[in-house]
Amino acid sequence: MKKKKILLVGEATYISSGYANYGYQIMKRLYDTNEFDLAEISCHGKVERSNEIPWKSYIVPEKSNIFGEDILNDVLINFKPDIVWSFRDPWVDEFIGDCVLRNHFKWVYMPTVDSLPLDIDWIDTINRSDYIFTYTDWAADQLKSICPLMNICGSASPGFDENFKPVEDKAEFKKRNGINEEALIIGSVMRNQKRKLIPDLFDAFCDYLDLAPKELSDKTFLYLHTTYPDVGWNIPRLLAERPKLSNKVLFSYNCNNCFTLSISPFSGAIIQCNNCKQISSTLPRVSKGSKRDDMFMVYNLMDLYVQYSCAEGFGMPLVEAASCGVPICAVDYSAMTDIVNKLEGYPIKVQRYTYEVETNRKFALPDNKSFVDICINHFKKPYPIRNVIGKKTRDLVFKNYNYENTFKKIKSVFDSIPFSSTWNNSASYIEIPNEFNEDISNVEFINKIFDKLPINFGNIKQKCLFKLNYRIKTKEDIYSELSYIFNTYNKYEKLRAN
Repeated sequence: MKKKKILLVGEATYISSGYANYGYQIMKRLYDTNEFDLAEISCHGKVERSNEIPWKSYIVPEKSNIFGEDILNDVLINFKPDIVWSFRDPWVDEFIGDCVLRNHFKWVYMPTVDSLPLDIDWIDTINRSDYIFTYTDWAADQLKSICPLMNICGSASPGFDENFKPVEDKAEFKKRNGINEEALIIGSVMRNQKRKLIPDLFDAFCDYLDLAPKELSDKTFLYLHTTYPDVGWNIPRLLAERPKLSNKVLFSYNCNNCFTLSISPFSGAIIQCNNCKQISSTLPRVSKGSKRDDMFMVYNLMDLYVQYSCAEGFGMPLVEAASCGVPICAVDYSAMTDIVNKLEGYPIKVQRYTYEVETNRKFALPDNKSFVDICINHFKKPYPIRNVIGKKTRDLVFKNYNYENTFKKIKSVFDSIPFSSTWNNSASYIEIPNEFNEDISNVEFINKIFDKLPINFGNIKQKCLFKLNYRIKTKEDIYSELSYIFNTYNKYEKLRAN
């Protein structure tokens, strides 16, 4: 029986990342049905690891575009997919909508939508896909309001990890990992980026230490599993400017020798490992993060999880923490609103909004007092009540963030898409004008080139007109750019038809 061909464009499904895990969870289930012919463009992949997955892997070479743009057309010619599937940022996956072989496949796309308003180019990229999923119901609602004609198939949220579960005795677990069994731990897992509001979280925790009853503040600690150094905040400086936090903020350290994870106040870039006694433990790094097994430990040390961020496309740590029975709180904005509502967590009020200069997106700044009140009220509850809240949180994860349910939604759409009927069509070439007229208007110039093309280059057309109107490029520049694109199209048309 002929099988529908599906090409995933994303991070290699065998590496440790949120995108990779999502891709693996769905691709593995698709593979198990034996109904599809599967392949992936493996960003950050390694040839020696490609045998870890049973479907075909096209490795993105080093020193090329890391998102897969440089190899997409060659992969399309080789694999001839009916469906191309991706789930990254619009600015990352824009090249899929612009590729010269776009007419020959259906694009199923799940863009990250983390804030509003969306950049007009991002909206255009999303519009160029054929079927649209979203990470959250909040994102689906926003896209429907922006463009009611978008073919939105609903949310297909990531699911919980079955290996993440609560420990039977949290107090004993803390003691075994070097933390006082009576300690109250407010925890957060986040990469050290600008939109992760680490300075604001430190300020809010200072307020908590001042305002909480002494019997609570004395035994409460903030625990960050984060990266340093990274593209975001100078953590040593933030701590030095807030002396009261010196022994009240804990960090994860990974040993580069024996790979043991340990918890400690900030003690510099590299410290002695508690296990092997070598000076080899560092804060987690993007290139060398913690193992999934270690994350089970990280979440189970927490009594309350917080996501202090100005915007999130999803916020997987909220779901992972909840899977371990940890109650959650997060800023009441974007994807965080969706998750907190579904898991009946604590929404942190927004104090005000600010705009990002690069994209004009609106970001939320949390109300520190709201966070402090949440922490005090939660920790005033007796442990049995907090334990019941944690169990309910975990039950709600099973109900709302389940990979089996997500898989069924995605497969249903894949099943509805017909086989591509154009891969074997005869070639249709573009004739490139030998010259251009400098004296006509920008609109006339663009229309004359684009009007009779055999493929819709709508996105490229609009970008070219923008560059001309704002004098970023001349007509000669645009003519050269388009000649290259059209020659590329003709090259792959010839390869496809042969």
